Amino acid sequence: LNESVAQHQHACCDVTYAGHILVPKKSPLLQASKMASKASGETREEKQLRIKSGSVRRLNKEYEAYKAEASEQKKKVETMIASGMDEYDIKKQNEVLAETEMMIPDTLKRFKRALADLETYIDSNADALASASGLAAAQELVAQFSEATP
Repeated sequence: LNESVAQHQHACCDVTYAGHILVPKKSPLLQASKMASKASGETREEKQLRIKSGSVRRLNKEYEAYKAEASEQKKKVETMIASGMDEYDIKKQNEVLAETEMMIPDTLKRFKRALADLETYIDSNADALASASGLAAAQELVAQFSEATP
């Protein structure tokens, strides 16, 4: 493998790294990814709006999933205690519950930060985003989650 990489570097001096893979700068793959973002007609501001909105949605989903998992784990521990299961098993299940509960505040903090970042981004780039297709949806996200966030 190292010999093939060395030969590739020697044969093509103009190379770049894509992740951990060596790719010629004129590679069709590299060019296609650049052309795809240009072809979509999406400005840098629109792309950032889409990314930031997606982060808010993802973190909200993650937060809700951790809350649901913690609720399920509590029920499971209560059921284990009621059925008289082994103390070791109950202790291990309580550890799982504690780990899940530790993730909730962290996820909420990241969600609030992403939401504030999205709101700030919308406010500071209002002119550039005036005709953006995702602006209304992003503003709706901010309004929806700002009211509902604990």
